[in-house]
Amino acid sequence: MPTLLAILKGLPWGVDKSLHFLSALPLGIGIGLLTRPWFPATGSWVAAILAGALVGIAKECGDHRKNQQAAKQGKPAPHSVEALDAVATMLGALVGGLVAFLR
Repeated sequence: MPTLLAILKGLPWGVDKSLHFLSALPLGIGIGLLTRPWFPATGSWVAAILAGALVGIAKECGDHRKNQQAAKQGKPAPHSVEALDAVATMLGALVGGLVAFLR
């Protein structure tokens, strides 16, 4: 039986985007469930996608800052900074929010 890492390596978008997506699923489910009492049905997954966007952008900004600090110390950049990483995080939260919505 193949491991999760082996499966992720075989995907066309690669391991990094897959991990962004998978790590955002619980965020979307949690936000979707927490906001459900205060928002109409569609509001819970909208809140999940907004939370995913904010977390994805914050993570990429943090990676950019770490890269700047490494450059000041003469070290190579430890992280790549890609907009698609933030999009993958947002999509993972959206799917999580939809799971919470359909629950």
